Amino acid sequence: MRKTVTKRRNVTAQEDELLIRQVLAELPFTAKRGMLLDARQVVADAVKCCEQFTRENFKGKHRFNILLEKHRAFNAASATLSGVRQDTSKLHSVLDKLVKLYDDHKSAGAAVRDAAMQSVGKRPASNVSSSPGGKLAKLLQSMHTENGAEMEYKREELQMRIAELEFAREQSRADLDEREEGRQERLGITRMNLEKNLAMFYTANSLCLYP
Repeated sequence: MRKTVTKRRNVTAQEDELLIRQVLAELPFTAKRGMLLDARQVVADAVKCCEQFTRENFKGKHRFNILLEKHRAFNAASATLSGVRQDTSKLHSVLDKLVKLYDDHKSAGAAVRDAAMQSVGKRPASNVSSSPGGKLAKLLQSMHTENGAEMEYKREELQMRIAELEFAREQSRADLDEREEGRQERLGITRMNLEKNLAMFYTANSLCLYP
């Protein structure tokens, strides 16, 4: 019995556009620490309410990062091609704006983390309590701030890595789907040729048997 191959449906350009415009409206990446996943879910719920968005079980967890990376790659490739007309579509402009907002937010967050991590040992002596308990409390508070900033940085790096892996997996699946379509097409052509040859064979035999 031949196994039925279920083809995985890729995200359409229209669905990507709905997601991008909703992200611009909500700016989920600006959510406070611990609220990022909830903010992404708000975006996912909003696009799933649109009739044009037909994907099931869509969470929007990594798709936006994938689109950002694709857009960055497109801009980088376009910058190396002199004399080539740049994409000036509205969607391209929206992505340009989102890339800038995203990078500005990341830069601001990095500056805050750097300031927090460098604050240990740089505070004026007059601001530190002279009592052992006060010094210990200040030290523990500084360590907590530093550890929190470091964990947030690592978490964001991990999310970007996950997005890169998801993009690579989607590309791999798309390549597999394309190869499967080509294989099915070649099988269809081979089957048609065999049926044609068999028909010619039976016709020739019938002419020989019944001249």
